[in-house]
Amino acid sequence: ARLAARKRALLMGEVHVDDIRFAAEQDNCFPISPNAWGAVFREKCWEKTGEYRQSEHPSNHGHASPVWRLKE
Repeated sequence: ARLAARKRALLMGEVHVDDIRFAAEQDNCFPISPNAWGAVFREKCWEKTGEYRQSEHPSNHGHASPVWRLKE
């Protein structure tokens, strides 16, 4: 998931947890804990853009999560 997040951020300039989650689920990849999705952005190379987006994933019930970018 971290590799997918980096690729998306390099390609698009930013990434949201839904982007990673939908990509992982298409590859039939599911973490043991749902809290693992947010852990993707715990590395020091990530920073919040200041923007928040509502999640489109049904289990998140529209929760707003930050949009991330790689630090320069």
